Amino acid sequence: MARARKALTTGDAISIEEYQSGTKRKHKFNATRTFVNHIGFDSKRESERYIELLTVQTHSSAQLIRNLQMQRTFEFFTCGCKVERWRIDFCYEEWNRRENCWNRIAEDVTGFLTARKTRLIRLFEEQYGLDNNYTDFEKWDLRISK
Repeated sequence: MARARKALTTGDAISIEEYQSGTKRKHKFNATRTFVNHIGFDSKRESERYIELLTVQTHSSAQLIRNLQMQRTFEFFTCGCKVERWRIDFCYEEWNRRENCWNRIAEDVTGFLTARKTRLIRLFEEQYGLDNNYTDFEKWDLRISK
C-alpha cells in the first residue's frame, strides 16, 4: 500500500491489480532493495559498501575516514540557474598520507553508467572536481563504485 500511496503522490502509473494486491514492481536494473541497521539501500552492492565504510570509520585505529554521510545532494548551476541535482550515495573525508591532510570524497555506487549518470559525472567534475576554477564551491574527489 505504501508503494501505491507513493505512486499516487508522485504520478507514477500502476495498475488496479497492483494497487489492490500491494505487489511491487521490479527495479529496472534488477537491483534488490536491502536494509542494514534499519537503513534502506537501493541495491545490495550499496549496502555492502556502506558496511565497508562504516567498518573502516568505526573499527580502524588509524582513523582513515571520518564524517561519513549518506545521500548528500549536489546541485549544478549554469549561468546562475540550477540545471540539475544529483544525490550521491556516500560522502566522507579520507586521510591522505602523502599530503598529510583530509580529502573530501563523494562516492556513488552504480551498476550501469546511463547517459544521465555520465552527464552528471561531467557536471560534477566541472563544478566540484579538484581541477575546477570555481571559488564558490567545495572541492570533492568523485569515485564511482561498480
